Amino acid sequence: MPTPNRTRRPLFVLLAATTLLAEAGCRGGSIRSAQTLMRLGRFTEARETLETARRNREFEGPHEILGWLELGTAFHETGRYAPSSRAFLRAEAGFDAQDRRPRTSISEELFAAATNPLSVAYRGQPTDRVLAPTYRGLNSIMVGDMAGARLAFNEAAIRQQQTLQSRTARIDEAESLRSGPAYGGRVDIGRSVEQLEQDPELAARFASLRRFEPYRGYVNPFAELLHAVFRLGTREDPADVDRATALLRSVAGMVPESSDVKRTLLDAEALANGEPTRAVTHVFFATGFCPVREAFRVDLPLFLVNDEVDYVGVSFPVLRFDDDYLDALDVETPDGFVRTGVVADMDRIVAVEFREELPVLMTRAVLSAAAKTAAAWGLNRATEGDETLNAVARLAAGLYLYSQNKADTRSWASLPKQYQYARVPTPDTGEIVLTAPDGQRVAVAVQPGSDTLVCVRGTRPGVPLIVETAVLGGEDPR
Repeated sequence: MPTPNRTRRPLFVLLAATTLLAEAGCRGGSIRSAQTLMRLGRFTEARETLETARRNREFEGPHEILGWLELGTAFHETGRYAPSSRAFLRAEAGFDAQDRRPRTSISEELFAAATNPLSVAYRGQPTDRVLAPTYRGLNSIMVGDMAGARLAFNEAAIRQQQTLQSRTARIDEAESLRSGPAYGGRVDIGRSVEQLEQDPELAARFASLRRFEPYRGYVNPFAELLHAVFRLGTREDPADVDRATALLRSVAGMVPESSDVKRTLLDAEALANGEPTRAVTHVFFATGFCPVREAFRVDLPLFLVNDEVDYVGVSFPVLRFDDDYLDALDVETPDGFVRTGVVADMDRIVAVEFREELPVLMTRAVLSAAAKTAAAWGLNRATEGDETLNAVARLAAGLYLYSQNKADTRSWASLPKQYQYARVPTPDTGEIVLTAPDGQRVAVAVQPGSDTLVCVRGTRPGVPLIVETAVLGGEDPR
């Protein structure tokens, strides 16, 4: 009697765990639905979907931070700036809570590897941590809270520096896991990862990533440029001008092809020298959508310590780029027109972050496969004496491996493909006209004699542009 009880218990536990973990992964379904809606330009529907998900407590659990990021975006794009900032603050609080916890130990990493990766808390990318407070700053500008905007942009700058430190730590973590002992005394993690890195099909999928290079210091130029424009437009003392000048020099070095960034830098240098400047209308154009992660199946060789090899099918995340977007925006005034130019290519930023994460992703894929295979192997051995129970155990193990064979494809999917920038002298007529490649023309009111911020969101050709404006300040009186 004791033996059957011991074998049925692990079988029951495995079946229960399979059900619970599959449920945990599915709880993010509303977030994925909202992301799909936003990538179609349907932000109001997405916001309603996410608000329902929040009320249904789908933000409590592994998808919490991602849910708040996407809800913050949906609120922002529908003009609800205060709740947008509150949502971004919740996401940032989640990041901070993760950072306050002790570093994940190898044993905890191995335990997480044995589960559905979607049941593990979303940690986000470095870009997430910088853009959340950046959007809070933009929200504050739109409601006239310049003090709040200043704090938010400062927070974005701090988080930018913190991400540099976390990059090295993540790579070190992967190396530590690779060089550790054989998993369960059976699987050589290091050799298995090396073989995965050499897989020709997977290598072909990642070949295009090599063409992307990081911006200097892994900085997001959009975040720095928006901060600089804010500092210039709302300057209170010479320190604001000095900070803006430093930021603009940084951005000009990262995107030397942008003549408009250079002109804004010249304005900052003129102000630093006590020279007057004309009022400027700054146009930021966020267009298209950033790359998303999708699952790709690969046969993973697990090298055993006895030199045998097991092949296990695993799902691995790969990037899918989205080229359905408006490639520029013309800004017209009575004096002529200028065209927006790219200042932050999110394809480039996301691809670099993904490429740097590959050592971690590959190591975790091997650990996950090893843990799941070991669990199934152990259950099979435990029930060898009972033919019926062993058949059920093999079925349960198969269901377990199938249900847990998922790639973590979560990402902040509503971010744009590109951030573009242009500037024009604020016209005395009080109006500029925006023209998109799909024929859309939008007249935008600006305040004569004032620095004005115009932010435009373009999603897809044929989808109406979203335009928001704010007055930053007047012409320099000197």
